[in-house]
Amino acid sequence: MTDDLSFFFDHSLDLIAIADLDGFFKRVNPSWQRVLGWTAEDLLSRPWLEFVHPEDLPATGAEAGKLAAGAPILEFANRYRCKDGSYRWLSWRVPAPLAGSTRLYAIARDVTEQRRGQDLAKVVIDASPSAMVLVNAQGKIVLVNAQTERVFGYPGAELLGRQVEVLLPDRFRNTHEGIRTEYQSHPRARAMGAGRELCGRRKDGTEIPIEIGLNPLSIEGELFVLAAIIDISNRKRTEELEKVRVGLEAKVSERNRYAARLSARGAVTRILAEGTGFAEAAPRILEAVCSSLGWAVGEVWLVDVKAQVIRYVHGWHPRDPALAAFEAAARGAEWTLGQGISGDVWASGRVKWVEDVATDPASVRGELAAQAGLHGGFAFPVLLDGRVIAVMGFFSRAVQAPDEDSLSMMRDLGSQIGGFLERQRLRGQLEQSQKMDAIGRLTGGIAHDFNNLLTVINGYSELILERLSAGEAPLRDPVGEILKAGQRAAALTGQLLAFSRNQVLEPKVLSLNQVVRDMEHLLRRLIGEHLELVTSLAADLGRIKADPG
Repeated sequence: MTDDLSFFFDHSLDLIAIADLDGFFKRVNPSWQRVLGWTAEDLLSRPWLEFVHPEDLPATGAEAGKLAAGAPILEFANRYRCKDGSYRWLSWRVPAPLAGSTRLYAIARDVTEQRRGQDLAKVVIDASPSAMVLVNAQGKIVLVNAQTERVFGYPGAELLGRQVEVLLPDRFRNTHEGIRTEYQSHPRARAMGAGRELCGRRKDGTEIPIEIGLNPLSIEGELFVLAAIIDISNRKRTEELEKVRVGLEAKVSERNRYAARLSARGAVTRILAEGTGFAEAAPRILEAVCSSLGWAVGEVWLVDVKAQVIRYVHGWHPRDPALAAFEAAARGAEWTLGQGISGDVWASGRVKWVEDVATDPASVRGELAAQAGLHGGFAFPVLLDGRVIAVMGFFSRAVQAPDEDSLSMMRDLGSQIGGFLERQRLRGQLEQSQKMDAIGRLTGGIAHDFNNLLTVINGYSELILERLSAGEAPLRDPVGEILKAGQRAAALTGQLLAFSRNQVLEPKVLSLNQVVRDMEHLLRRLIGEHLELVTSLAADLGRIKADPG
């Protein structure tokens, strides 16, 4: 038995030593020299504390104190100096000394490579930008890295052994235990950011938004979960700032569009206020709308009701060969009802918006638009008395989705231009009425003076006829003709006075057929040869009492 023990002592790969509480080794096996390089004589001749790394002396002294008090060392590691000056990590197991004895029987194992791997893993984990938390099956924290301390504000040692729920706000802790239990029953890797967003709780009680990635690990048959945690507070702030920025940009963009619409509306109003005709105003309106709203091409198409076509009459575009070719292709073009964008607007009487005329199958000039680099397009009708009399169309270089504000503005512009044309028509009617009134007043004045002359002529003609006897026929006939001519001239002046409304009303019994016949001669002179006047008289028409004028 003694031989077996000696063999075991001398050939064990572990470092076996018999020491004493006086601080010296009494016996060591050959593994000491193999591992540390010291001979047995070197080790036995000096206190064993001289071989301990200075940083490990306090902990080693504390463990020796436990042994002196009769407590065993179940697991303890410190660094021992090698003969070459380097250090090796030794893991110790020492049973308590026997009662009344100071002898110590120790076994040490070289764990330098394991510790180096652990230290390297710790460096790697601490270097991670994420907070790394290792949790065992009971939900207790067994490892944290430096980033965890920075994120949650806890010293690492304070977290070890505590439930992982300490890192969550109070309101989530109870439910999280159930989630953790469910996860452990079906452990699986979960990528960062997957699932719902979570809140973490710092030591000072403040809450932070976090994202968590989970990885289940099996270590010596025990389940652990490694949680990688990222504090996304900065990202959240950035996202909020981005939302604010996008919102502000949208407001600025909308304000700019609103200002552009006001500018276009104001420019059109000023052009129309100048009172020029539509033919003169149309090119300027096109330029104003394109310049204000950023459209590349503007066109005006007029409806020819008699020919039942809509015809291109005006266009505007900035100096550009491609746009000039697009505009040149439209000159002289005419479309039927419903053909092309303008024909469609003519048929419907409503605004039409096309996101991309280059690809729209209904577009008549899609290929030309593509060659000119034009895409977005819209057109609106110009109405007069509810009828489409013209269509104004615009094209842009960008594909554009319908903009309700722009559509509304274009409808308003169509109504504004239609109102302008209505005012132009009424002005023309007023001018014509004023002209006819002036002619009437002039005619009445002339007819009144001429009627005075005819009164003298007709009066003397009647007087001469009364004085001439029946036998004086050669004289009576010419005078009679003079009287007849005077009476016809008097009837004519009466009609002129009636036209000018300057004649005093004298009701008489009249034949309407005769009144029409008398007016026919006057009307034929007034209307000219390009108009045909047809009268239809009723033979059985009765007489009426009215003023002949």
